[in-house]
Amino acid sequence: MSAPFPGALSIRRYRLQPSMLLLLRFALTVALFFVGPVLAVPRPARWLLSARSHWIDLWTAQPSPAAGSLTGPFNTTTGILVNTTIRQTLRVTLDAPAIRIRVSNNFGNQALNITRMTVGYPGQSLDPNATGTSTGTGSPFVQTDSLQSVTFSGNQSISLPDGALGVSDPISMPVKSQSQISISIYLATGQGGSNITGHLTSQTTTEAYNITGGTVLAANQWYFLSAVEGWLGPEASSFAIVGDSVTDGVGTTVNANNRWPDQLLERMQSEGDGTARNVAIANEAWNGNKVLLDGSGASGISRIERDVLAQSGVAYAMIFEGVNDMGHADNTVEAQQKIYDSLVQAYSQMITRMHTFGIPVFGATITPFNGPNYNVTLGKYSGNIREQYRQKINDWIRSSGKYDYVVDFDAVVRNSSAPYQINATLGIGDYLHFNPTGYKLMAEAFDLTVFSMFAGGVDGYE
Repeated sequence: MSAPFPGALSIRRYRLQPSMLLLLRFALTVALFFVGPVLAVPRPARWLLSARSHWIDLWTAQPSPAAGSLTGPFNTTTGILVNTTIRQTLRVTLDAPAIRIRVSNNFGNQALNITRMTVGYPGQSLDPNATGTSTGTGSPFVQTDSLQSVTFSGNQSISLPDGALGVSDPISMPVKSQSQISISIYLATGQGGSNITGHLTSQTTTEAYNITGGTVLAANQWYFLSAVEGWLGPEASSFAIVGDSVTDGVGTTVNANNRWPDQLLERMQSEGDGTARNVAIANEAWNGNKVLLDGSGASGISRIERDVLAQSGVAYAMIFEGVNDMGHADNTVEAQQKIYDSLVQAYSQMITRMHTFGIPVFGATITPFNGPNYNVTLGKYSGNIREQYRQKINDWIRSSGKYDYVVDFDAVVRNSSAPYQINATLGIGDYLHFNPTGYKLMAEAFDLTVFSMFAGGVDGYE
């Protein structure tokens, strides 16, 4: 699904008082130039929680192209983000004594040259919506006494060819579940070419400071970061969710971390059993994603290897998408039958590939997307034939037996008197996406016992 409301992917220039601008400049540069000597990092015995300790994803962002969102001086003829520091906050999903950071040049068409990178704990956010465990979300400030250099195979800099991924050295930095970390990336020469890798629907404010021009830019997206991993014992694992804008968080409050996976995590850690409390969430959703076709990035069926099987410590997975495939196909029986047949096959293929690695796969019913009386002006995907096939694909999801567990999101959010629509009190007015209350109900519909039920994995024979 694409973002339907103004400002969903907005970029704004701050009009700051001189004192605040100086503070921001200091905050954005100190992370990169005033860190103590960088020491070689051995494999510390204190991290060896057990002989079977391993890296697992604590946070992920599905890479997508992001260059078109930047304006000068951040996007010039000589490069993108030249002489710029980017500060980003991320919410980790399990406690861990040490972390690693993944950076991605998946969509760049030239090398990504990272000059310097640091990590620390953020200061208080400027956004009043960043409360509770989210107080550091979107913050341009960092606790300077917590800063550490991020190195790659012992080097402070790294050059990633187009399409490549970089993994940092281990960082001895304890993190707490649902807390924030702050990562600063300095690009002296910027990224060449016309494309950069990012994540367009972060619902989290990122600050960029162009050192040459002294300009501060704020954007609700992430750049170059694809994962944060934690070093944990064998009892810990990660839950990868392959989804679209409903899982990506369109309709949530910026810097409040109230997507449905965020609220599910909170339930897992407050209400779950011992197994559920040791499962991190890797949100691999992407605004506008289709199962069958590429858009601004890869189709769902083509990204299982990268976004699930190649991720660290994934022991559970979920597929919750398909609405964009239906919504972009004509509202005719012929077109929707073709989409139905293709989705059934694609879902089955995705499940089979994950089952091969013993990963249980959870499914979810497609939520309503129609405006009143199927008014396409009010709800862009509206259509009576589309609705018939939404019901048909949901019947397959519920009853086919392909999924190891199904959560019926449709039943939770639909209007009981007009089930082809979402409950108006749960939506944002586009008849497609949900507000934080709607996402809360979705999180509450999830059965937390499924993690212990499938803790041993599944048989890959099918």
